[in-house]
Amino acid sequence: MSFDDQELLKYLKGYDGGHILPSWGAIDPDCNPYHFGPDRLHAGSARGSSGVSYYYVECAENPRTDERKVADHSGCWQRSGGEIADRHGSNAVMYKQKFKFVPRDNGPRTWVMTEYTLHPNKSGKNKKAICAIQEEGSSRQ
Repeated sequence: MSFDDQELLKYLKGYDGGHILPSWGAIDPDCNPYHFGPDRLHAGSARGSSGVSYYYVECAENPRTDERKVADHSGCWQRSGGEIADRHGSNAVMYKQKFKFVPRDNGPRTWVMTEYTLHPNKSGKNKKAICAIQEEGSSRQ
């Protein structure tokens, strides 16, 4: 299952408010992409035909840093490009930040992640996010 931005915004607002809305397994509330490398995460996830896996995340690290280290020491997610604000009129309603996985063993960099938040990274307020992870070249990037 792949979500459009309006659906993701609905789930993100619920999560930020302390409620995980039912997604019928489409968004994994139990796995954290900052605990395991994407190969291990993706192997057990409920990917749809789009090849994208979604995860609820409570960010432990400073959201302003350029990378997110993975607890299993398999590598890190490195910021790729600038943060993009999704706007409704003149108001930003959601922010997207892209990351690319850099394996510790210098293997191929084939995984990409988009982190969706309600606040800009520079605010330091981001505690909760939804992350979409896929292999590079999949349909939703």
